[in-house]
Amino acid sequence: MTGLLLGITALVLTGVMGLAPHVVMVATHDGELVAMLGDSYAPFHFRETVAEDGLRFDYLRREGPASTRTAIALLEATGAPSEVIAAARARADELDNR
Repeated sequence: MTGLLLGITALVLTGVMGLAPHVVMVATHDGELVAMLGDSYAPFHFRETVAEDGLRFDYLRREGPASTRTAIALLEATGAPSEVIAAARARADELDNR
């Protein structure tokens, strides 16, 4: 997500918090967005696995941000070229180490 879009998203989601009695849920794997909303939202996640018939979720709410690389696993499962998978893993590592 670009910096501007990330900032706008965080601003909108933070503003929505004041509109009680609403419950707001946000689904993202964007670590920067999770960090920006840390004062307003508590992170939770589901675990997923890639099976022969597709993606499966356990639907058990767990505390903390997601730590899996589902998109990369889906690339592998669908036969993406190895260089694409390697580039995706390298980029994910870069983002994790910011």
